[in-house]
Amino acid sequence: MPQALRRILRGAAALGAFALLSAAASADPFSPPYPPPTGYYDTILPGDNGDAMKAKLNTIITGHTVRSYNAARDILINDVDNVGSGNVKLVYTSILATPAQWNVVYDREHTWPQSRGAGSSPMESDMHHLILCTKSLNSARGNDVYGDVGSTGTVYPGVTANDTSYSVGEVFQVSNNWKGDVARMMFYMDTRYPQLQLVTRTDYPDPGSFPSNTMGYLEDLLRWHTEDPVDTAELRRHSRVYFYQDNRNPYIDNPSYVARVYGGTVASAPQITDLTVTPSVVYPGDNVTVTVNVTDPNTPLTVTLYYRYGTSGPFSTLSMAAGAGDSFSTTSSLLAPVAGTIVQYYIQATDASPESATLPADGAAAPAQYTTASDLPIATGLTTLPNNPDADDTVQISVNVVDNLGAGNITATGYWRLAGGGSFTALPMTNAGGNVFTTTGSIPAQPAGVAVEYYMTAQDGSLNTVSLPAGGASAPAIYIVEEANPYIQIDATNARGKLLLTEIQHRYYNGATKEFAEIVNYSSQGFILDNLLISDNGIGGDAGEGGLKFPAGATIDPYGVVVVITRDEVVQTEIDPIPTASSINGSPVKVFSNALTTRTFNGVVLPQMRVIGGNNPEFASGGDQVVIAYQPADIETYNLADVIDGAGYGSPTGGDVTAWSWAVSNTSNVAATSGTADGIARQSPTDTDSAADWAITPLNTSTTSTNSTPGALPASFLLPEIALVLSGTNIPINEGGTATLNVRLAAAPTQTLTVRVARVSSGARAETFLVQSGALLSFTTTDWNVDKTVTFEKLTDADTDNDAATFAVYGDFVTDADVTVTETDVLSVADWRLF
Repeated sequence: MPQALRRILRGAAALGAFALLSAAASADPFSPPYPPPTGYYDTILPGDNGDAMKAKLNTIITGHTVRSYNAARDILINDVDNVGSGNVKLVYTSILATPAQWNVVYDREHTWPQSRGAGSSPMESDMHHLILCTKSLNSARGNDVYGDVGSTGTVYPGVTANDTSYSVGEVFQVSNNWKGDVARMMFYMDTRYPQLQLVTRTDYPDPGSFPSNTMGYLEDLLRWHTEDPVDTAELRRHSRVYFYQDNRNPYIDNPSYVARVYGGTVASAPQITDLTVTPSVVYPGDNVTVTVNVTDPNTPLTVTLYYRYGTSGPFSTLSMAAGAGDSFSTTSSLLAPVAGTIVQYYIQATDASPESATLPADGAAAPAQYTTASDLPIATGLTTLPNNPDADDTVQISVNVVDNLGAGNITATGYWRLAGGGSFTALPMTNAGGNVFTTTGSIPAQPAGVAVEYYMTAQDGSLNTVSLPAGGASAPAIYIVEEANPYIQIDATNARGKLLLTEIQHRYYNGATKEFAEIVNYSSQGFILDNLLISDNGIGGDAGEGGLKFPAGATIDPYGVVVVITRDEVVQTEIDPIPTASSINGSPVKVFSNALTTRTFNGVVLPQMRVIGGNNPEFASGGDQVVIAYQPADIETYNLADVIDGAGYGSPTGGDVTAWSWAVSNTSNVAATSGTADGIARQSPTDTDSAADWAITPLNTSTTSTNSTPGALPASFLLPEIALVLSGTNIPINEGGTATLNVRLAAAPTQTLTVRVARVSSGARAETFLVQSGALLSFTTTDWNVDKTVTFEKLTDADTDNDAATFAVYGDFVTDADVTVTETDVLSVADWRLF
């Protein structure tokens, strides 16, 4: 990392509050094994030792960046001793605390006490020996020197037995898990600051007689250094201190320097390598063999396997016998408990010194582990064929099944039912090649919007049975049948409130009468318009006028627009801008003309409407009611129940007024009122739907004008959609588990609304995300603000990636939303280690 960037990150971290992690904490400046910079120790030569070598090391590590006392505290809390998940680890005890517990639960511990020479700058804030500790233990230790007292005196318990410390008089024995860390801190301080000195028990048996600026006991610290070797956690902390302080502890980077500088008989600990577990996949009852290689000149060697079931509690032991060469092994069925059990283990080797080593290096604090495999068949990749069924499709169930026991004698069965209850129907499955099984029968085709639940079971020759999804009939997978055709035929009710008049024009100038009507589809459903009528006849209108029906096969797209020109040609500028809703998915504007004269629009010959009643409708005659209605046959009249949407007008006043505009009406039968802008009487539409109706026309009263200004939708215009209120748009889910999403409406609907939830992303692993329940949600006029729950399920997979899938939450008259469901992969979580 460039020095300039490191300085920026260090400065940001030093200013951070307790609750904030520094920039360095989110991007570790080094990765294991945290090596020193190239050339850092180049001045140390093979023949160097004793005080001369100590002086060279002092030159290398002197002149570090000095932090203020409080800045050092913040760096320790926010980064150096912050082990992730919002926790800091405390010295001696390994207790975890939160940053907010500073000065309540814990404070700073000077491993080299201030009263013994480390009370001034830069020693007091040197983070190579300044660390966090519980307030009670910090106070109890005081300025005691370090040394062995045995398991006697005052006991200071920690997280585990190896985190327990003891003191007798003024001598403090550090817990086993921290002995080496503290020893190397003392060696660093003795080397970095020549005014400080480590002394022996032989020279000063009474800590009360220690000279100024001294600490001990050196011979015990040398032993602690070998008993507790450098581990990954100590390396990580050391690297972080270097990041902020620009100097290193040479005895962590090079543990062998201890013997070269301080002499004595520093024993060599055993070296443990090549740990193997056979078989690589452990099934219940297997005889499991664990093998390691151990080398050490100090024989004899005792090698022990420590193991336990689960992630807590005491370890049991198995002796490991010497084999050929340097190998040691043990074989036992105790290492193969019931399926799904986590087995944690580590190896400890002890030589004649006695010196010990463990593998993994942290032993009981961070053991190796495996999980016993299930002897059940493994079923993955449950899906439907086709993957996204529509209303024309029969559906097969497909799955991959592997026999864990290798016999290959698998019997698989698929099950289905319509969502919401009832019995499941069984469909036998056969091998379609490799490990793929598909149903021999099919789920019958279902209407669009229907939800179908399904699952499968697989059984091996030993009658071991597994379901997918794991919940089987109690938590099946689900799919929602899609439209086979995006267009459906209008009937008397299915388009009501979805097709709305949004603009009507009647304008006379220069001897020509220009009329048109505009209809917008405010739903995600396309409609076939064969039976749709635009009329001003039959409801308070002139019996001599008629209506227009669309030509056979005419359609309006989802969120689309149709414009019908009933008289002289109009131009694009006379039609108001398409409302926002019609722009969704780029839906086109389709233009039709009456049947009396061939007309063009923007140079294109228009398809012609069918005339009903013998005459063109006139949109501006006195008392007209312009409506769009369902009319299954070419008849003269229609019933009020068939009206889909309407726009009513009174007679224009003031002579030759030829255009008008109006705003949202009420729902039914409102008396005529006078407009506030132009004095034109208006009448509410007469229809049976509960949605507000709209009609807008250009405002132009000139009889000679050759142009007109398009009508504009009012600023207060609201689409007939209600927002969805979701409990989140990014839902975390554990692999093999479930997660929930709460959904409600932001406002009361005027009718019962159905909201659907369906997976819309695809890919190799998207199919492992399922809607377990709640794929269809119904909101009424009374429970619209009550949360309804969608449950997602994430099937287990073979990768260690955190996969994701997108689900759409949608329906007519609601604002659609997308939700991302993001997996936390259990395999990768098991590999995470925070220090």
